[in-house]
Amino acid sequence: MTNDLKQMTTEKLASNIQAIKIIMTALAIVVTLLISISILGYFFKENNAVFIPLIFVGISCGAMIPMQLSTIKKMKLELEERQKE
Repeated sequence: MTNDLKQMTTEKLASNIQAIKIIMTALAIVVTLLISISILGYFFKENNAVFIPLIFVGISCGAMIPMQLSTIKKMKLELEERQKE
């Protein structure tokens, strides 16, 4: 991953950071909606068997957010190193 970041241009790194932020925001919104709808469905609908797995799907999809945050951090560090030079 580090070699890939060193080969990217500064503009490409900046655009990738913006793209990841947009995708992360959309993912957070979708995961929040999925979990909240699943919890509401679990409590207010008769067929609970569908909503329990959906809660776990939402939680597992939410696990991608910290990975993307670490990628953004690495990209920002690379940009800061380039600005120091």
